[in-house]
Amino acid sequence: MPILDAVREAARSDIWSRGVTLARGDGVIGVSETTNEFILRVTQSGKGKCCTVHLWPLDPDWSCDCAATLRPCLHIAAAAITLRRSKETGGGFAATQENATSIGYRLSRTSHGLRIDRVALTGEQEQPLTGALEGNHDGGPRLIYGDSDLAAEKALAHRFGVVIPRERVPRLFRAINDSDDVTLDGEPIEAAVAPVVPLGWVEDHGEGFRLRIVRDPSIDEVFRNGIVRCEKAVHAIGDGSLSREQRTVLGRGVVYTVSDVGQLVSETLPRLKEKIPVHIKTKRLPSIDQSPPRLVLQTKRTGDTLIVQPAVVYGDPPIARLTNERLELLGDQVPIRNLRAERRLIQRLGQELRMAIGLETRLKGAAAVRFVDRIDRLPIDVIGKGYKAFRRVDAIVPSIEVDQDRLLADMGGANPDDVIRAWLDGDKLVSMPNGGGWAEIPTDWLNEHGHLVADLLAARDENGRVARYALFDLARLCEELDHPPPPGLDGIRTLVDDFAGIPEHPLPEGFTGTLRGYQTEGVNWLAFMASTEMGSILADDMGLGKTIQALCVVDGRTLVVAPRSVLHNWSVEAARFRPDLSVHIYHGPHRKLNDKADI
Repeated sequence: MPILDAVREAARSDIWSRGVTLARGDGVIGVSETTNEFILRVTQSGKGKCCTVHLWPLDPDWSCDCAATLRPCLHIAAAAITLRRSKETGGGFAATQENATSIGYRLSRTSHGLRIDRVALTGEQEQPLTGALEGNHDGGPRLIYGDSDLAAEKALAHRFGVVIPRERVPRLFRAINDSDDVTLDGEPIEAAVAPVVPLGWVEDHGEGFRLRIVRDPSIDEVFRNGIVRCEKAVHAIGDGSLSREQRTVLGRGVVYTVSDVGQLVSETLPRLKEKIPVHIKTKRLPSIDQSPPRLVLQTKRTGDTLIVQPAVVYGDPPIARLTNERLELLGDQVPIRNLRAERRLIQRLGQELRMAIGLETRLKGAAAVRFVDRIDRLPIDVIGKGYKAFRRVDAIVPSIEVDQDRLLADMGGANPDDVIRAWLDGDKLVSMPNGGGWAEIPTDWLNEHGHLVADLLAARDENGRVARYALFDLARLCEELDHPPPPGLDGIRTLVDDFAGIPEHPLPEGFTGTLRGYQTEGVNWLAFMASTEMGSILADDMGLGKTIQALCVVDGRTLVVAPRSVLHNWSVEAARFRPDLSVHIYHGPHRKLNDKADI
């Protein structure tokens, strides 16, 4: 056989020689044979403990459970030599040694639980096996045993023929699990390594659910010393690492309302499944989502205020969010909670943004813009469109145009009044209309022209026309910005160009009085301002002749608006100093304007 040649070729010469000696001394017995595997047990002379050798002829490959690191070892060589000999002679390799005794284990039912006995098997005969395995060589058939038999002996502290102590069951069953001869009251049975544990049971309970633990339905028989039988295997009874308190509480059952289903599915069941199998007996339980938690910022805008509320959510779009350390479901799916990842996100939120989960933060104006600058640089998801209104846009480039007496101020789409207000308040940014973001104002330009522009903006009407009294400032702004002088402002050109002083104004021919010097200056001032189409104010103490000065500049049809208490005085003064004028008083409920009146 090729595998036998492969072993011979791979074995060291001294190992092969010792294998020949071991095979000649009938130290090898066959256990089983298939097309692709031969299993043999090998014992050395004077030793009862055996090693198990596996030979795989189709690979070819081999293994041995001895402690030697050299492969092939002495036992593999002896097994290969014995197998070759059995094939050459035509004998059955499994019967290569008749003068050997193996070990079997006998379990039996008692009123106190399962009892275990150990027997020696020679052919079809068996007898109780007493004493320690090591050194059990009295000249009779050779006793073949392995590490598992020694482990079983230690598990019971050499005490066979007794009811198995409850605390020793798991260790014993692990030891005899590989034994080929274990029976229960004469019937073959397997000593299973895995314990039988309670089952988690989730079932409908009203509108909610109930979680409890139940006995494994595969159990056919229970023994008092902590052993159960499931068909053709016996198991130790395990607790699934559940504490006594947990077993008590879950034995009675725990009820979860609809609002608690998130905790049940995302926290309780995953932790319980790590300990025991869980069976879902309801069709209403939400499905599980494996998405990790992530940090999001929920934003909305109210005027120039940004409202931000951070949250830890699962899913995208979110299927659940963390609320007061509990999971609030937002849909039909439930995530598996990752508490460690949640804590990392909360810690990161505090370190990077100085914010806490569940607490709302309100940021106004430029503070909101700076906040959005920061979150745009961080890998944080933002929900809602509110924050977009606080993103920076291109800085404002101002543009001023003058059309006749109309002032047109373009601030890059921003409201000019808002730009001026922000500048006066010391702000650097201004909100753009319709949530278009925030732009940096032209601070240097405003420091040079802002006050003049502010005054002119305040002097405009709804059509953008600058009031007559502010036209001088409009002309000055054109000069500062190197704009052409505003057309249509000829009336004030003498104030802008070569102004030498207020000219003398001739008194009207019909004037009958004599003016004092200050009154003459007042008449000149009023007449000059009228010639520039500008309004003027003459202010002085009572009795110093303001009415006379005004009468000196009246020319043509003129309407005088005066308090009722001085109407008569105006009429008397006009008749005295300007008898050439026709005066009509327009007053009272039956007043009617005289079309022929001059004043």
